[in-house]
Amino acid sequence: MNWIFIVFNLIPLLLGWFGFSAGQPELVTIAIVVIAARAALVLFTVPKMYIKFQKSDQLTRRYHRQQLKKPAVVFIVSFITLWSLVVWGEELVLCMVVLSTAMYHGMRNHIVRHSY
Repeated sequence: MNWIFIVFNLIPLLLGWFGFSAGQPELVTIAIVVIAARAALVLFTVPKMYIKFQKSDQLTRRYHRQQLKKPAVVFIVSFITLWSLVVWGEELVLCMVVLSTAMYHGMRNHIVRHSY
């Protein structure tokens, strides 16, 4: 896990659930804003990743494949994020996160399949 994953995935989840259980809605709001910002960034960066991947050489493709080969942690955190947004009652952010998660995992599968 790198620091970007921790900052944009784990910290907002922990902050949101702490705020939800402690009855502090402002912490949940901060977590939702960070999750929404991450989802918006993913919506913009995934198409750029796809274009960059198409233009890359074989060595770069193998490197990306090794980085993305075992997605279990990312998938589990994505699933927890989706259910957290359902529990917190954020339908609009949930729609954006579902779309960005689907785009990310689709791009990840494409990179893993076409990197030989």
